[in-house]
Amino acid sequence: MAALKRKANRIEEAISLITEAIEIINVKGINEENTSISSSDEEDIEFDNLNPTDNIKLKCQQQRLFELHLLRAKCHFDARNMANARLDAHLASSLRPEDQEAKSLAAILNLN
Repeated sequence: MAALKRKANRIEEAISLITEAIEIINVKGINEENTSISSSDEEDIEFDNLNPTDNIKLKCQQQRLFELHLLRAKCHFDARNMANARLDAHLASSLRPEDQEAKSLAAILNLN
């Protein structure tokens, strides 16, 4: 939905939806226990210490956070809010350091 809002140039609505989704993921986590990862975590997540089901859930959660931060970075970029775009691009890049799109966006934003 947020991607569609962005395409329709309803940037603030897209940012609001993405922010709400990130908050839900960070608060709820993978289950009712406190085993969620935060989008501000800079350390590597220890997937080996989890049971297989929680491991899969945590990896999916991490993937969703990556996608949401990358999309929000693009929205902030479209809105010319470079400081917030830079922050989200770096968060996305820290969640998936191998992703070329996130690295490129973070590098471009660091030039400003």
